[in-house]
Amino acid sequence: MAEVEVGGAFGAPERIDLAPVRHALSQAPDLLQHLAHLVIKGRFEDGQPVARDVQSTPGRIAPMDQIDATFAWLWVLAEKWQRPGLTSVEHMVRRADSGKVLGPRGVKGTPDGGDVLLVWAQTLVHRIEAQWSILEVSMGDPKAWGQYEAREFVESADAHLLRPLAMWPLDERAPVPAKPRECPTCGERDVWADLDSVTALCKSCRKTVVVERWVSLAEAAKVLGVDVTTVRRWVASEQLTARPLGRGKQVELGAAREVQRLAEARMKLGIGNAPLPA
Repeated sequence: MAEVEVGGAFGAPERIDLAPVRHALSQAPDLLQHLAHLVIKGRFEDGQPVARDVQSTPGRIAPMDQIDATFAWLWVLAEKWQRPGLTSVEHMVRRADSGKVLGPRGVKGTPDGGDVLLVWAQTLVHRIEAQWSILEVSMGDPKAWGQYEAREFVESADAHLLRPLAMWPLDERAPVPAKPRECPTCGERDVWADLDSVTALCKSCRKTVVVERWVSLAEAAKVLGVDVTTVRRWVASEQLTARPLGRGKQVELGAAREVQRLAEARMKLGIGNAPLPA
C-alpha cells in the first residue's frame, strides 16, 4: 500500500502517497554518513582533501544541523513504533534538559563519526521498516495518529529526508569500487553498487537488486558456518552452481545461503533431499 487516507486541512479526507517517503527512508543512513564526512575538516570518503568552502565553519554548519535534525527525527519515529523487547538505543542520542532529543551523541566531527552514524541509522531504519505496514495501516486512524499527526509526519519526512537528499545528493559522494550489472527487472545495465554491498539500486527502474558475491568454497563454508565438504556436496549434487577459480571453484554466496535454507527446511520436515511440499 503506497497511499493512505488522512484528515485534510479543512477536515475532508485526503489521500497521501507514502512511496517517496518509504524510498527515502532506505537512503537515510547513507545521507547521514555523507553529511558527517562533509563536516570533518580535510577529509572525504576517498581520503582526498575537502574543498575550502566545506572546510570553513559556515560551510559545515548546515550539514551539522541537518545531522541533528534528521537523526533525531529517525530516533523518535523508531521509538514511537518500537516493538517490545528490543535493545535500548538511548545511548545514541543527546537530550535537552526538557528531555527533547537533540541529535546523535558525540559523533559529529570525529574521524569515525560517519561510520558510527551509518550503523546507528541503519538500526533505526530497520526498526521503522519492520513496522512500516502497521504504520501505514494505522496512519488513517485518528485514534493512533491524531487528527493532523499523519499529515505532520509526511511534512516532517519531507523536511528531514526528501529535501536534504535533494540538497546533498548521494551521487556526489566520492566514488567506490563498482561495476555495472544488468537489472533483472528492466534489463538495463544500470545497477551500480559497492562491491561489498549486499543490495544495490537500479537507477533506471529504482528496483532494489541483490548483488552477486562469488567466493571460494572454503570462504562460503566459513561465512555460512558449515563444513567445506557440505558446500562441495551441494555443488556435486547440482544444487549449487559453481564456476572455476584457479585450480578450485567458487560459488555465489547468496545462492549458497538459499541452498542452506532449503537443506535446513528439508531436515526439519524429515524429507532428506526430496522436493519441498508446495
